[in-house]
Amino acid sequence: MKKFAFVACILVLSSCIRAGGNNFLPQRNELIEMLQSEPITYYDNSMRQVKTEILTERNFPENRVLTAAVGYSIVDDKTYRKVYFAREVLRANTNGGLTSIGYPVEYKKHQQVEMIGEVYLDDVRYALVPSGDKGFVVLVDGEGHLYPRLGQIRNDRLVLLISNFIVYPDNFAFEPVILSKSEQTTPIKGFDIKYGGLRNGYVTFIYYRYDAPSNDGLHDSGEFEVLSFPNKNKLVDIKGVKIKIIEARKDTLDYMILEK
Repeated sequence: MKKFAFVACILVLSSCIRAGGNNFLPQRNELIEMLQSEPITYYDNSMRQVKTEILTERNFPENRVLTAAVGYSIVDDKTYRKVYFAREVLRANTNGGLTSIGYPVEYKKHQQVEMIGEVYLDDVRYALVPSGDKGFVVLVDGEGHLYPRLGQIRNDRLVLLISNFIVYPDNFAFEPVILSKSEQTTPIKGFDIKYGGLRNGYVTFIYYRYDAPSNDGLHDSGEFEVLSFPNKNKLVDIKGVKIKIIEARKDTLDYMILEK
């Protein structure tokens, strides 16, 4: 009994000391705040890679008379990697939000908000979204419904405000929305044959061979070589592609692809 009275006196004394404007027991104050708050698991809101596709473009118009300008492809076979990214945000289903005496928290219909992180209250998971005032957040459950109290982020923890709020209108809720984008790599394999023009009586072609890209998948590597054939040749074989030269000029080439 004496021990309990001693502890009670210490707690009362420390409260008086803090109330007097001096904080002589900061560790105790932090403990009290920790007991009244919840840890926050913060989200990474950057785009995440969700899917990859391999795409092939093949341009082999056989047995047709075609014309190509210098520097343009006459035939190509390229494989790309298309990478898809996505992230989730919340969107208000109508105008509304939370209201209390003199302190409304309002969202416009279709307004999108980021999810800062999440907390658990009584084993229920709530996402935290900005309220419009710095440091204050609204709690949204897995069905998109709002918790009737605001929260404040202090020292990376959530502290619930005492005041109760009313959700208005009754059907107000947030719904999940997936934002996405895609990026297509430069060719990761294949080849491209371009017309190089006439040079000293020779018909030239530039043969590009594509290799696998760098680790990020968005920068290509490969090699090219310049191939020359006497202008009198009417049939050339470029790496297995048979091309009939109809007329080669300085700036353009009339040709026909026979087979691959």
